[in-house]
Amino acid sequence: MKKTALCLALVGLLALSACGSSGSTSGNDGSSSPEASSTQPSKKKHEIRVESFGKDVKAAMEDAGTFTVDGTFTTSSGAEIIAHIDYDITTPDVIKSHMTRQREGQTSEEIRIGSTKYVKAPGDTTWTSSTAESDRVTRLFQVPEDITVTEAGKETIDGKELVKYDLTEGGDSASYWLTEEGYIAQVSFQGETITFGNYGEPVTITEPDPSEVTQG
Repeated sequence: MKKTALCLALVGLLALSACGSSGSTSGNDGSSSPEASSTQPSKKKHEIRVESFGKDVKAAMEDAGTFTVDGTFTTSSGAEIIAHIDYDITTPDVIKSHMTRQREGQTSEEIRIGSTKYVKAPGDTTWTSSTAESDRVTRLFQVPEDITVTEAGKETIDGKELVKYDLTEGGDSASYWLTEEGYIAQVSFQGETITFGNYGEPVTITEPDPSEVTQG
């Protein structure tokens, strides 16, 4: 079945296996870590307009530079997957991310730096490198003109007042909750919830040691 652009954007964000199923495989090693710093996230407020939703949210998050994404998913077989991603988009041409995924007690990792991807499978001590396809962050902000965006009012989640936006395309729909600065706080899609946070907090994402990398 053909996937809509909305489906591809959200599924691509956490590298889930397919639309219509709740999950994929997924895990941490230390190639991504917060740095001790007094740096505070930008408190600049960004205007978010329904007619340019993707563009405006992208601008807000690029201004923050760094953030994290978390989600817990259930596969069609009933397995639970816990995923965490650190993102560094301070250099838009060389986006960096470090994802850890846990499934049935097994942990895997994926580091992306620009167009290079490094994967460490559960139980492995080495990484496999390859060329990455289009990055997940870019997909997230690709909101085509035929997607309908509606502002759905304010809601309080975890003590924070957020603005809710409903997105629809074909038979797919998703809801985004944004902070007053215009940052994504939460996304709900196909019964799954993805949370975002730690905007502007320092993070270090580096390539694995070359001695631990093999070509895919």
